[in-house]
Amino acid sequence: MSHVENLTPFAALAIPSMLVSGADALIVLIAGRFLLPPPGKSTLDPPTVAEEQPDPPLADTHRGPPETSSLLTAGQATCGRPGTDVWIEGHAVAPGEKPAERVDVALVIPDRLQKTVAVFGDRVWTQGIGTLTPQSPRPFVRMPLVYERAFGGAEPGDAPVRPFEPRNPVGRGFFEKESQALGQPLPNLEDPRDLLRTPRDRPRPMAFGPIARSWQPRLGYAGTYDQKWLDDIAPAWPKDLDPRFFHNVPPDQVVTPHLRGGEAIGISGVHPAGQIHFALPSHRLSVKTVLHAQVTWQSPELDAVIIEPDAGAFTVIWRAVTPLPKGPLDHEYSVVRTLFDWEAPPR
Repeated sequence: MSHVENLTPFAALAIPSMLVSGADALIVLIAGRFLLPPPGKSTLDPPTVAEEQPDPPLADTHRGPPETSSLLTAGQATCGRPGTDVWIEGHAVAPGEKPAERVDVALVIPDRLQKTVAVFGDRVWTQGIGTLTPQSPRPFVRMPLVYERAFGGAEPGDAPVRPFEPRNPVGRGFFEKESQALGQPLPNLEDPRDLLRTPRDRPRPMAFGPIARSWQPRLGYAGTYDQKWLDDIAPAWPKDLDPRFFHNVPPDQVVTPHLRGGEAIGISGVHPAGQIHFALPSHRLSVKTVLHAQVTWQSPELDAVIIEPDAGAFTVIWRAVTPLPKGPLDHEYSVVRTLFDWEAPPR
């Protein structure tokens, strides 16, 4: 870790990194945790700062073994991304906690992002007239919004190498042959505009969490790691790397250009008492970075929003990136603070 003087109520840290070009850089991360307002109350008031302010996560963590589970935490140790990642960590919850067969969960940022996932109770494929059909869903009260419950997975069997869904290797509902599906579970999370009709369908995996680097479409943005890269470029990023690789979420949860703060967000289907409406914080932050031969000032980008309805809170990640012309040892210290009302933001 590099030295950072934090004059904000949030958590902040500085780490060395590498730009897409291969040049050394310093990344300053600021993580602000805020309380969600009560459901059913529409407000654009500034959110309340939470008492506890955890450090921004630097490494990915999984719900179980990495090869068989989805991401629980997405590491933020990257050199930046083209837009703002937005995701939800929580459950679909039936209204009033009265069991329901289906609950639609929606995430809306007006004019910037809109995503809806249809969440069904457990069901399996049953034999219909000439084909397999989905069983009626069993009513549920709470359903985790995780990729393990979305379309994906691998072909059933014990073979060491089996066909799988590259967009979600840990999901359910992927079958090479229709006969394999009889009595097997369907996904709980689906695209309401493209519901599963037969076991041969290949719908888009639908959830609200982050996706691993080895999943598509992220893997497709990673670039080429061949012998030429090993001989001439490593450890720098490959020349054909697409910066979208650094997004932790699927494309329909990326807001480009970045959110600025103050935007309204609405989520529904995640609390028994109704919809949750809140505004992102509008804190104006400044990052001063002192190098041996120069001083820079920056306004950090609002880089990620993690919403946790079960915990009644959400976290905002801000990021500032400073090139280090003389390498990591060029950095002396950084200062993170909130601007006064009369101050102009750094350019």
